[in-house]
Amino acid sequence: MDRLEKRTKKAVIGKVIDLAGGHFKDDEINILYDLARFREQLSGLSKTYDGNESGRSLEGKGIQIVSTTYTILGDENRAFVRERIEYIDNNGNTRGWNYDYKTAREILSVIGKIFR
Repeated sequence: MDRLEKRTKKAVIGKVIDLAGGHFKDDEINILYDLARFREQLSGLSKTYDGNESGRSLEGKGIQIVSTTYTILGDENRAFVRERIEYIDNNGNTRGWNYDYKTAREILSVIGKIFR
């Protein structure tokens, strides 16, 4: 990919994803470019991984991670990936939390988990 093509693609990406001044390989630019261009069509695409990790919560309760879901979300203004982790504590209560990957580098770190 030549400099002009890369600069043009980065301009499209930068409108909906925070590039944070990063330097990216050509294949990374292509992944982000496709995500930026097709964000509304890809929105909702997800993959769930069942888990069986156990550990302790901050309250000292035993927890069991039940699942982790990665979902592409996008609209006309932005594109990002949401990670949803759900677990059950030893009292049988189910809880979960979300983490949104918004920068280009963060998105690249998890996007492969959706397309495996």
